[in-house]
Amino acid sequence: MTSEYKKIRTGHFDCQLIFFGHEKVSPNYVFSGNNVRDCFVLHVITKGKGRFASAGKQMITLQAGDAFLLPQSIPCFYQADSDDPWEYSWIGLTGSSVPELISQSQFHKKYYLKQIQHSNFATSFDQLMTVLNHTQSLVTQLQIESFFFNTMAQLLLDFPGETQKAGSNSYTQFKYAKKRMLAELATGANVSDICASLHLSRSYFYTLFKKYTGMSPKVYLAHLRITQAQELLTRSSQSLATIANLVGYKDPFTFSKAFKRETGISPSTYRNQALENDPMS
Repeated sequence: MTSEYKKIRTGHFDCQLIFFGHEKVSPNYVFSGNNVRDCFVLHVITKGKGRFASAGKQMITLQAGDAFLLPQSIPCFYQADSDDPWEYSWIGLTGSSVPELISQSQFHKKYYLKQIQHSNFATSFDQLMTVLNHTQSLVTQLQIESFFFNTMAQLLLDFPGETQKAGSNSYTQFKYAKKRMLAELATGANVSDICASLHLSRSYFYTLFKKYTGMSPKVYLAHLRITQAQELLTRSSQSLATIANLVGYKDPFTFSKAFKRETGISPSTYRNQALENDPMS
């Protein structure tokens, strides 16, 4: 008899669908509300055409089969055509993982996609819109979750951005991994958590960090926590307990032990010495 058992760590992915809609607008219609949004809104054009531009970007004509994104905190302009006004469906996205998702797709920087209608992304989006309009039940809630996340996955598969395309560029991956480590510092995420969120194996992750830092990811992460703590100790008056939490330690005692092991002195001593050596203090 043969058997197989594996554990899986998917990590935490914070991406939520918060609203949806469909509209056929009048000729020359321009959205007149607040065009700086606190979320991301993805539009897929089903009929007609119109004009779209995000802040600082050139106006472009989009039509049925295209898609555009209203990014969080960035003003955008969009207007229906005078002769063939567009009709579109949209979904609203929010969550701490959405900016990363967008950055790894071709929506990054230009905020529109051309002729998506024959893609798996478009198919999944249509399925999502269909089930969103069904009577709500436990089954439809599960279907909504399924089609929503599949739509996001198909976006990255069908329209990968430069970060995704540069999979063979190990230095690009290394730089992105460093940014993720810093961003996740306060959560206390360990190397396995970060590998899972980046969809990289631990062995490959180890190879990246040894190649570019000479350290293992575990050693690099521990060093990063202490260097960030040093910055907070010298530039803020926050308590040791607060600083410990900000750099990923659950309690001040564990933080103090790790800090002394790395620097040879306690956090309190380090802060006092920094104050004594500061000519402005």
